[in-house]
Amino acid sequence: VLEENGNFVAVDCLVLNRQPLTRESLHNRQAAVSKAVVPNDCLSVVHTEKVSMSEMTPEIVKELLKEAKSQGWSGLIMKSLSSEYEAGAASTACYGLVPSDVEA
Repeated sequence: VLEENGNFVAVDCLVLNRQPLTRESLHNRQAAVSKAVVPNDCLSVVHTEKVSMSEMTPEIVKELLKEAKSQGWSGLIMKSLSSEYEAGAASTACYGLVPSDVEA
């Protein structure tokens, strides 16, 4: 992903050492990103937070969206840690949230 400042952010790892990771869980792919990417002035690893869906409330979601907006992010992506990569398909394991009317 290319940030507004011209830097890149690694958000997922689909291949590592010529081995496909698309059938691996998001948890394992995130570990692969951390292993493969050495952050520098032009490249960083995406910020992630693990949140239990059973603890999510509308208030928590609103606060997360406010934080995203204050950081200049376009929104949040929420994914199941056990989910596999699904190219070009709608998935119930992934949700995109955009802070359209949330005050910063």
